Amino acid sequence: GVVHSHRGKRGGYTLREIPQELTLGKILRAIDGPLAPVPCVSASGYEPCEDCPSEGDCLIRIAMKEVREAISRVLDLKTLDKLLLQGSRTGQEPMFHI
Repeated sequence: GVVHSHRGKRGGYTLREIPQELTLGKILRAIDGPLAPVPCVSASGYEPCEDCPSEGDCLIRIAMKEVREAISRVLDLKTLDKLLLQGSRTGQEPMFHI
């Protein structure tokens, strides 16, 4: 859902959203799936841990939830246009490798 394909002689791919609204979080979720480091803290791909006796008491889960929220906060605020602008300020050529 991030790109749209056009068939034919003048075909190719275009973004479905404008760069000012397309976030890195959305792109990475479309390519790699949930951003959470472990499935039990995923907002979109939640799965309980097989050997966890109590999610509510799991200290690792609490820490991983903080990690997920930090990752989401950064990637969901960084839009494609901001990323390109940041690169142009440093003199870097735009390059994306996903």
